[in-house]
Amino acid sequence: MDDQPGGVVIRFITEGQDVPSDEDIVQRECADKLRAFIALAEDLLAGLWRQILRHWPLDRS
Repeated sequence: MDDQPGGVVIRFITEGQDVPSDEDIVQRECADKLRAFIALAEDLLAGLWRQILRHWPLDRS
């Protein structure tokens, strides 16, 4: 599925394949965006944790 300028959506369906509903497509796109957001949040938290450990060592002896 390609989004073309002007809001035209082109779908290629092969013979015998079920045509996904618009709701299914929206849910799949939302799930993909949510997974991408979660991956970004995990990366940011890992980076923050590395910065904390770098500037605040746990061994203070």
